[in-house]
Amino acid sequence: MAVHAVVCAIVAVLFRTCNAADLAFGNSPCPGGGTVCPADAACCQMHSPDLPRVTGHYGCAPVNSTSTGCAGGGISPDWKGCCCAPGPANISSSTKNVLIIGDSVSVGYTPFVRANLSGLANVQHGPDNASGGNADGTAYGVQCINYFLRTPKLEPVAWDVVTFNFGLHDGGTDDADYEARLLSIAKQIKASVPPTAKPIYFLTTPFLCTAASDAVIVRQNAIAKQIMVSLDIPVLDLHTPIIRRCGLAPQPNCSIGGCPHYEPDGYALLTSYIAAAVRKLL
Repeated sequence: MAVHAVVCAIVAVLFRTCNAADLAFGNSPCPGGGTVCPADAACCQMHSPDLPRVTGHYGCAPVNSTSTGCAGGGISPDWKGCCCAPGPANISSSTKNVLIIGDSVSVGYTPFVRANLSGLANVQHGPDNASGGNADGTAYGVQCINYFLRTPKLEPVAWDVVTFNFGLHDGGTDDADYEARLLSIAKQIKASVPPTAKPIYFLTTPFLCTAASDAVIVRQNAIAKQIMVSLDIPVLDLHTPIIRRCGLAPQPNCSIGGCPHYEPDGYALLTSYIAAAVRKLL
């Protein structure tokens, strides 16, 4: 095993990925071979609305996972626990790699960020789903974050920057649970990525439909900021720029969106802040 680990480390330096089979025996490919699950997890076929961009839409259900708080497409009577969607397969060996972890709002701005950083970085989203809530809420993230960070074949990636956010799907989460789960997620990210990787947390964008819903986001953003400061993870505020443009909630008819998704102008506004922050970290 030690020899495999050394070989894997060399491969990671040269090609930015390393087949997890070189580090742990017993991994099993799911039908079609697009997804590989570790020995302590079962192959599971996710369903709408959460469909990974892999053959057969397969993810992995960790043996000790629970369906409580799991993304809707990851719950089924066909398996126990929660089916975790995998991360992206498109990893560059010639340029910087940036991973965006988040919900459907982050999926909305990802192509804008990718275009902005074209030629400088390969920007991917984790999990790499074609639809649905993607990283969803903290109850899903705390169980599945290590899958989001890896390729569908369980290859660890030497990410240069990892951005992450959890909040819009945690409206019904009490503050103590939100804090505990987000702290665990942040610690798992720091422990799973290379020492050279630079994580950054994005404060949750507003929920402009109702003042009550946005008040929860404001409170959770304060909790998130305290956690990141304690872990020395930089924070980017994506809440204030939208409020500055649209006004305090409720603003259900703001021209750029925010209830909770955005029009192209809204994603472009968010991207102007995101791309500037990522460029500083590359």
